[in-house]
Amino acid sequence: MHPTCIIKPPTNTTAAPSSTSTSSSDDGAADVTSRLKAELKASMKAAKKARVTVIKSLLSDLTYASKQAPPVEPELVIQRALKRRMDSIESYTQSGHLDLVQSEQAEVAIIQEFLPKQLGQDELEAIVRSVAQKLAAKSPKDMGPVMKQVILELPSGSATRKDISDTVKRVLSSL
Repeated sequence: MHPTCIIKPPTNTTAAPSSTSTSSSDDGAADVTSRLKAELKASMKAAKKARVTVIKSLLSDLTYASKQAPPVEPELVIQRALKRRMDSIESYTQSGHLDLVQSEQAEVAIIQEFLPKQLGQDELEAIVRSVAQKLAAKSPKDMGPVMKQVILELPSGSATRKDISDTVKRVLSSL
């Protein structure tokens, strides 16, 4: 090899993929992803294996969701992960696997750290009542439009769809 033919390795190879993956997503996804990555790093340094596993799972879910055609909000992705764990807890409880229940409950506690503050039942009911009043909803038959408007008015990830649905049903039934 000739001494003047030195091949230099490309510089900054790790920064390019991460910057392109976050530039295609919105600021909310970037914030959640960066927070998860920081927590992952801290958890790895502290050798918290269970926490590392859960955070890697959430990062994987967010990466997969970012590649879907209609963009999915990160809070919704995290809520789905939480729902999967809650469903697992229910099935493990029914089958008597208490060791697995404890493991899933620990994962639920970790996942809840990354969700926005959840609205209380009273706060959610007040929002549903105001939307029902705006739309002049009078019976459970008006559930569709009320649900749609409530979901639009709520901060993303502040309540699960099931909680919203149950509250709308209860409020519309009482009208």
